[in-house]
Amino acid sequence: MAAPTEMHDQRRDSDRPTAVQSLRLCLRGRWEPAALDAASTQSAWSHIDWPAVCHVAQCEGLAPLLYQITRVKDLAADLPPAVDAELRRAYLGTARRNAILFNELERLLPALAAAEVPVLLLKGAALAQVIYGNIALRPMADLDLLVREKDVPAALRVFLTLGYGITPPLVYRSEVMLHRQVQAEKALVELHWSPFVPPYYQYSGLIDWIWDTALPVAGDLGTGSTWVLGPEAQLLHLCGHIQLHHANEEAKQLWFHDIAEVIAHYRDTIDWDETLARAKEYDLVLPLQRIVARVIKEYWCPSPAGCQLPVPARVLERLSVLRPSPGEQRLHAMLETGSLTGINRLWVDLVTLPGPKARLQFGWRNLFPPADYVRACYQISNRLQVALYYPYRWLLFLRGLV
Repeated sequence: MAAPTEMHDQRRDSDRPTAVQSLRLCLRGRWEPAALDAASTQSAWSHIDWPAVCHVAQCEGLAPLLYQITRVKDLAADLPPAVDAELRRAYLGTARRNAILFNELERLLPALAAAEVPVLLLKGAALAQVIYGNIALRPMADLDLLVREKDVPAALRVFLTLGYGITPPLVYRSEVMLHRQVQAEKALVELHWSPFVPPYYQYSGLIDWIWDTALPVAGDLGTGSTWVLGPEAQLLHLCGHIQLHHANEEAKQLWFHDIAEVIAHYRDTIDWDETLARAKEYDLVLPLQRIVARVIKEYWCPSPAGCQLPVPARVLERLSVLRPSPGEQRLHAMLETGSLTGINRLWVDLVTLPGPKARLQFGWRNLFPPADYVRACYQISNRLQVALYYPYRWLLFLRGLV
């Protein structure tokens, strides 16, 4: 006979689809008051399984947002006290964690600006303030920062000066993980020089377009060299993150909700013709098709009747018939074959690159990363010792393969 807790978990799993639907209906209230009115009618509200909804919200990173929404129109008074208390703990916990990360950001950005390193905020670091308007609403595991590849060594030196440690990657691909102990927690930063892990996207012109269309950050974080993605690039990046980085796993509802928030936030200003054209030009057709279609269906059209789309119907029609290039199809087919690690990941990186010149350049950069990068990664004080670290990296990589 199953234990009581196990039976409870099984019940929660069986109730998940209904709980997810109820959760989405509440979340839509942020940009669609009618949805919240529908959810908060006495009959609908009383039939919501709040423990199940709270469980899903906690698992999916949406509990702080649900807590804030239930504050609207005094809806919290109708919640079970235990559920309200759990949502409040999630909200306060997220506020505390994000305050630590944003305090770090306030230390990092002026130092990077002084080193003449422009920074572009990605994902939670950009969305929490610009889209959600409250850093306590959007949970963040780390800070994602994008710099130009030529600025990576200078950026790493800034991080080292500010007390961060570096986990040197064995493959020179697109990012470095940095860490620093702050109080009882660890502040994590992912320093990127490409918006996506597959190096395929470093040879398409995508990175130049992202920087050309970036928007300056206003407010406390505005240093004059801090940026966020423009609306079109933001949408493409969030869709690409799910499809390219998590193709073989169940992506968090939080990531889909991010996209719904971006669409709702920019619904009157986003240039959809530009979005579709850039998706075609930079081989991001499949992420845009698959993810936007899912978000529209789950957040705006759970039923065919009364569907008010935030995207013009003509745009959805054009998007549905866009054809991905052979290179994009090949990349996605290989990424979706299974979990990729070590030599398999390196092989996919190589064979999906657009042509022998790109493959040669990628292979050379992995054998001989920029000297300043190696020096910063391994904190080498003597420049003459840098050459010794290349065979050291090769040996570490070979040992990892064995």
